[in-house]
Amino acid sequence: MVAFGEDSINSLCKSTIFISHLSTSVMGTEPNFHSVVLILPAWMVLLALSLSGHSFHKRKGLLEIFKLKLLVERIVFCLPHTPILSRAGIIGEMRISDFNYNLPEASIALYPPKVRGTSRLLVLNRQTGSIEHQRYPDLVDYVQAGDVVVLNNTRVIKARLQAVNNKNQPRELLLLEKHQDESKHRQKVLYRGKLTPGEYLEVADKQIRIEHIIGDGLAIVTSDSDLLELAAKHGSVPLPPYLKREADESDTKRYQTEFAKQNGSVAAPTASLNFTNELAEKLKAKGVKIVYLTLHVGLGTFLPIRSDKVEAHTMHSEYFEIPAETIKAIQAAKASGKKVIAIGTTVARTLEYAASQYPSILARHLERNEVESKDLVRNKRDLSTSLEMTSRNDRTVSGEANIFIYPGYKFKVVDELLTNFHAPRSTVLMLASAFAGWDNLKNAYEEAVAQDYQFLSYGDSMLIV
Repeated sequence: MVAFGEDSINSLCKSTIFISHLSTSVMGTEPNFHSVVLILPAWMVLLALSLSGHSFHKRKGLLEIFKLKLLVERIVFCLPHTPILSRAGIIGEMRISDFNYNLPEASIALYPPKVRGTSRLLVLNRQTGSIEHQRYPDLVDYVQAGDVVVLNNTRVIKARLQAVNNKNQPRELLLLEKHQDESKHRQKVLYRGKLTPGEYLEVADKQIRIEHIIGDGLAIVTSDSDLLELAAKHGSVPLPPYLKREADESDTKRYQTEFAKQNGSVAAPTASLNFTNELAEKLKAKGVKIVYLTLHVGLGTFLPIRSDKVEAHTMHSEYFEIPAETIKAIQAAKASGKKVIAIGTTVARTLEYAASQYPSILARHLERNEVESKDLVRNKRDLSTSLEMTSRNDRTVSGEANIFIYPGYKFKVVDELLTNFHAPRSTVLMLASAFAGWDNLKNAYEEAVAQDYQFLSYGDSMLIV
């Protein structure tokens, strides 16, 4: 075994610092594959020392390396964030609070643009970090014949119900997203106001029984009436809480995509709210294939992230379905070297989850990638649960997706991503960071704030190429 003395360790420290600064000065402040390769050999020696019990992490030289926050963060977001590196002290745990930025209240869009499809579009090149300012319809200029655009055709239900108890006290129920084989008479709800198991609430002239209080504002309710039909007649659009206003008649139309088809979401796939039929026709005229999948957006949209540790956060499950036509279009695009453009994080999550859990969805394309590390795909199922997903004779697949994508994840399907500007410290912001790189994304967000872009559900969009 090689013995490392004080001088050897200090020399290694100095060499690593020098190489780190050299790689970033020569190749730019955003590390790429080549800059990581330059640093990696020294890192491997330091890792071996750490695992062998050396307490060198307290030494001044290493503190200079691992406490150079900006440099370390850039490297961390380029390398797989594996538990062994965290345990060895080489990199710290990735935290939700790392994904923060200043979002002024004035930058939050409270209403949609007057005319659907006229919102702005910031185009971010994730390789160079360059930014262009365009309009949403200009998406047509960034795709080529043979590319595939994938949309989520879920339909937002009028999930918010105003009820009263037997004392005529108001209570609010929010029906949650639809799941596979779910009863029409028994639903999980978010509620506001005090509820007691066994009590009855009334909506119009229909009764709803509180069957069970789950906790964290969640309950199970039952009714002799079809709860979705009751919501359709007497409910209202479940606008995001950060809009801080009640839904009006215009939201019934505008908090819904033009191509919405499958009932079941309690939040809109907002990146496609400005995707118009006119834009679809222009894309088709250019030779772009437009296909659809369904992911019913649900509970996670409204629940806060309770842990600051990324690996401690668990995503809830959402029902998805990918039709055979969509699968075939993606296979054809990949086979011919064309791009798959996901319109929204819901589409990206669905495709990436299906690719990880059901590799045959992309046939030959995934044979090279299906053994990818699952460290950065946070779900509670292993590959054996692929068998739990439905694969029909026509190759349509469906299941429950609970994927959590954050920096370090390697995308298997999505080549370009069109998405909205997301809230600080959110899982969707982390997904966008995984795709674009956090430094690139944060710089683009700061530019968007400075240029008066509108953020969140009803706001402007970003195309990451």
